[in-house]
Amino acid sequence: MNETTNTTGDKQSNACPRRKLDTHKDSRGYVINPFDHLTSTSDISNCHIFSIEPGNVRGDHTHPGRNEEVIVLSGELVIRMPDQNEEYTLSEADILKIDPGVRHIFANENDSTAVAICWSSRRDKGYEGPDTVR
Repeated sequence: MNETTNTTGDKQSNACPRRKLDTHKDSRGYVINPFDHLTSTSDISNCHIFSIEPGNVRGDHTHPGRNEEVIVLSGELVIRMPDQNEEYTLSEADILKIDPGVRHIFANENDSTAVAICWSSRRDKGYEGPDTVR
């Protein structure tokens, strides 16, 4: 597996890059453009927002025919990819891309609700199987 070290010192695979998005913050709050890094938004699908209460998990599944991108809007999420022995801790405005077929688990190990937005920005052409596999 090819690895790099990101700006926060976390090891990450080149297949699932993590980065911090630009936020526009002032006394009212912040604005994030979640799709600013994409060259086209024509392939975005399955866009949804979810929350996880403290001490809970979501996921433990794969998306064999598409990638998934995740941005934390508030709180903090631990994203585990146990088959790759990878784990990332994301906070506000962090974005992580999860490649097709990578099993992932979202966990909230903090004392406040975590909120994130997820979407697919690429579908594998010709894939006709289920969207989500548990």
